[in-house]
Amino acid sequence: MKPVFLILMVLVSAVACSSGSDSNNTNSINSADGASDADNDADTDSDSDSDADADTDTDSDSDTDSDSDSDSDADTDIDSDSDSDSDGDTSTDGDTDDSTESESDSGDETLRSTRIEANGFTFDALEIGLAHGEPVLLLHGFPDTSLMWSDLMPKLWDNGYHCLAPDQRGYSPDARPLEVDAYNYDALIEDAFAFGNKLGQKFHLIAHDWGANVGWLMLEKDPSPIASFTAISIPHYGVWARTVYDDSEMAWYLSMLNTWMTPGEGEDFWSEQQLKNIWKAKPADLLEQTIAHMLAPGAMTAALNWYRASDGHKSVIEDFDLWEVNVPTLLIFGSDDTGGRSVTDTAPLMTGSYRLVRPKGGHFIVDEQPDAVTEEILTHLQENPIK
Repeated sequence: MKPVFLILMVLVSAVACSSGSDSNNTNSINSADGASDADNDADTDSDSDSDADADTDTDSDSDTDSDSDSDSDADTDIDSDSDSDSDGDTSTDGDTDDSTESESDSGDETLRSTRIEANGFTFDALEIGLAHGEPVLLLHGFPDTSLMWSDLMPKLWDNGYHCLAPDQRGYSPDARPLEVDAYNYDALIEDAFAFGNKLGQKFHLIAHDWGANVGWLMLEKDPSPIASFTAISIPHYGVWARTVYDDSEMAWYLSMLNTWMTPGEGEDFWSEQQLKNIWKAKPADLLEQTIAHMLAPGAMTAALNWYRASDGHKSVIEDFDLWEVNVPTLLIFGSDDTGGRSVTDTAPLMTGSYRLVRPKGGHFIVDEQPDAVTEEILTHLQENPIK
């Protein structure tokens, strides 16, 4: 009996050891799956691909839930140089090195600062959205900056669009040449096309005031990359410029324009109080930031050089015949804005689809009627998808 008993004991011991080993293997596999989930949630920037260097980050305090044990990506902040921590959140640093950062698949995205290298200069910009979303370029007017699009861009992103809004020539400190002629039409147009090229071969264009002037000129030069155009507050630039000089309704503007054209007088005109006077509807935080930006040394002179280089818009009258536009175009023109004759005279030049809307408000309609502007723009973009 002893040999049999000993054999049975050996078999029982072997089975027990085998069972313990299987249990350890199962635990090891489960732990590996958990680490994989955390890594997948935290590493949102593995495919970052960009065109320029950014030294700023809008979310420097980006660890929104450092104690979270969840596998959800909802709290992930984005930066191309992000480092994941053990809880699966993403830490950010401020050394982003390109114009386009990777995005989270969760859809939780915020505006981020970036920089764009173009035509020998470095431009500051705001960006939002997935790289595979339809691209939208937004050009600000005078005396605004990219901040004017802060309300619109997240709403466009919510509908799947990838948006880029640069601080244009003179408005970006590292793209601020001193010569007046450096702000001529050709330079401004080349910058705008370079911004669009960062987004893709084809893009939607949304522009206000001087940005819209540039947009109209882009359509004259090469409309092929522009899928749709939304002009805000400026009808066809060639028509609008003519009304400045031959429409009595624009006499008040022409008087101010002559002041802005005069070095020293133009800069003195644009005091802090004057900026507050024109931006009564701008949100308080954006108002203070924009005023600080525009009253920084050299900024207002550079912005006024757009007027001076164009000889007070005379260059578009003298150098261009009136051109037709066949790109799908939306014109948003406030009901109280001046220059109504130019609105009427724009329609015959629009050979493609064209729609005019006149929300209640004045020249700075983006601030005055943000919901109406957003609704009209989204309708226009969705009616004219990139093909």
